[in-house]
Amino acid sequence: MIDFYADWCAACKELDRFTYTDESVQVEAQRFAAIKVDATEDTDALAALQKRFGVIGLPTVVFLNSRGQTCNSPRVTGFIEPEPYLQLMRAVR
Repeated sequence: MIDFYADWCAACKELDRFTYTDESVQVEAQRFAAIKVDATEDTDALAALQKRFGVIGLPTVVFLNSRGQTCNSPRVTGFIEPEPYLQLMRAVR
C-alpha cells in the first residue's frame, strides 16, 4: 500500500486523522506493507515515481497485490471515510 501525500494537502491530513486511525482500518492494514511517499517538494525522482504509479492528484493510495503487481482497482484519490476504505483494502488479494 503506497500512500502519496504532501504536507500542504488537506485531504491527506484527513486520511491520516480520520481514516488511518480507525481501528478496523488499522487491523486490516496489518496485511499490507505500508509506504508513505512525501510529495511535498517536486523532484525528478518523485515525478518518475508518480508517473510509474499513475499518480495525478494527492492523496493517492496505490495498492499492490500479493504478487507485487500494481492494482488499477482499487485505488484511492482524495479523502475517503474509514468504512469505504476498509472495503477497498479487503478487495486486495
